[in-house]
Amino acid sequence: MDIRNLIMPKTIDGKVYPLTVNYNVIADIQAELGDLRELLKPSNYLKVAAVALAAMLNEAAYQMKRPERFDSRSVAQYFPPITDMAAATTEAVEIVKFVLDAMIDPEEAGDAPEGSAEKN
Repeated sequence: MDIRNLIMPKTIDGKVYPLTVNYNVIADIQAELGDLRELLKPSNYLKVAAVALAAMLNEAAYQMKRPERFDSRSVAQYFPPITDMAAATTEAVEIVKFVLDAMIDPEEAGDAPEGSAEKN
């Protein structure tokens, strides 16, 4: 697996976290979901995005030597409210796409995953 060095800045409680995907993040996602193929299922985007966001925030906090830690439940507050399902889904797709883009060579990947903005 090839991991690309992509960075997505995310501001949480006034602190900017440079989110990246590395093997630690991938391992955390896999441990939580059981199978990385869950990243490709559009029906799971909200859950997968929360797991991925928590893993990336934890890695960023570790790299920045910050004490805070996150889990998939605690990061839910950083998504748009569920009453705005379109915004919540859009953010979830962006996070999942960021993880996939870091893991998969776009030229080798072929089509975008079902439910992604590129596919619709």
